[in-house]
Amino acid sequence: LAQRLDNASQFDLRLDPPALGTVEGRLTLGDDGEARLALSFDNQSAFDLFRRDEASLRFALADAGFDLGGRNLQFSFREPPRENARGAAR
Repeated sequence: LAQRLDNASQFDLRLDPPALGTVEGRLTLGDDGEARLALSFDNQSAFDLFRRDEASLRFALADAGFDLGGRNLQFSFREPPRENARGAAR
C-alpha cells in the first residue's frame, strides 16, 4: 500500500470472521500522506470491541506506516436487515 498499488488511493475491504459478523472498511490514502479508515459493523459486540480498543488499532496502523491523524478513524454500526415479520410468522 505504501506504493499505492498502481496509484490507487482507495481500498475497500470486507472481513467475515464468525465471531465478529461482517466488518466492512474503506481505507483512503490522501495526497498529503494522511490515511482515512472507516469501518462499519453489523455486530454490536464487534463494534464495541473496536471502539474500546481504538488506541491499539491506531498504534498498529501507525506502526504499519499509516498516519491517521486526529479524526481519520471512523466506526459505524449498522443493524442487520430484519426478516419480514409476515414471512417469519409463517
